[in-house]
Amino acid sequence: MKVVVIALAFLIAFPAFLLAQEEEITDQELLSLIKQRDEVKAQMEKAKETQDLTKYDELKPKWEALEAKINQRYELIKNSKKEAKRLLDEGTRFRRDKKYSQAQASFQKALSHKEFIGQENIPSIKLMVAFCQEMQKLYPDAAGTYQEVIDLDPKKPDGYAGKGRCLANMNKDSEAVNLFKKAIEIDPSDAKNYFFLASSYEAISMAAEAEQNHLLATQKDPQYYKAFYQLGYVRFNNKDYEGAIEALKSAVAISSDYYTAFTLLAQVYNTIGNYTGALDAAESAINIKSTYAQAHFEKGIALEKTDRYNQAIQAFEKCLNDRNWRDSANYHINLIKEKYLKEQSQQ
Repeated sequence: MKVVVIALAFLIAFPAFLLAQEEEITDQELLSLIKQRDEVKAQMEKAKETQDLTKYDELKPKWEALEAKINQRYELIKNSKKEAKRLLDEGTRFRRDKKYSQAQASFQKALSHKEFIGQENIPSIKLMVAFCQEMQKLYPDAAGTYQEVIDLDPKKPDGYAGKGRCLANMNKDSEAVNLFKKAIEIDPSDAKNYFFLASSYEAISMAAEAEQNHLLATQKDPQYYKAFYQLGYVRFNNKDYEGAIEALKSAVAISSDYYTAFTLLAQVYNTIGNYTGALDAAESAINIKSTYAQAHFEKGIALEKTDRYNQAIQAFEKCLNDRNWRDSANYHINLIKEKYLKEQSQQ
């Protein structure tokens, strides 16, 4: 099963961009104007000391012009930073409401003020642009923007992880593996990146590595129920049924409404012949999501194996509206009708 890698929504704290005149000045044009003004002012003071009033009068309009340009520049910087902050706040609201196209546009407009928002803040804003592109499934665009983040700040793990997720969703899992490894190298504490790495290992049929990294994800974050689920899935495929049951029980213990985990647990129980356990797990899934066809299918298998044929047919019939399970359900319905019910009628 290929895991679709979806980024979890995250928040980036943006600094306040409004410039007060007492703040440290980093704008190069403003610094140049201040330097020129101070040089003219020094010349004016010297002319005043030597009582060279002609020189003083010549310099005064230059000083006033430079002072006016400085004030204009201050105002431009203040307004640009204010507008950048407004756009970032707007983008964050859009992102929170999952309006990713609008959020992307706001963040990109904020970047048009990059001259005034500080070079150190650009990677974080680009990261938000990339995230919005990713959530719109614009994976090539998002991968390119994440690469820009990497180029600007090679020590930022989110750039590598984000590009890795995009490549995984483009079925380039071999390349994604190296990016997730780099993200983990920078920040070994983030459980999500072990999960993403494991998912890419699954996609390229490296089952042992997949299991190891899903296990690491659960160790880094013992509440990471999706990692427990995927660990159970990998173990199930590796025929480690007891290990799969252990992992899946952990998943549903953490997230009691995790119906897909209950359903997989039912499938594992059916595989090892524990039909009571399978029926209980399938019922738990159905109680959470009554329309989930696979849960009804696993319930049908458990009922069929325990000779409750009419109930089994009823369970399988609830799969018939799902095209993914229709054929399998019809097979078991026909099998029961042609074999087991026929045998009963002949007794």
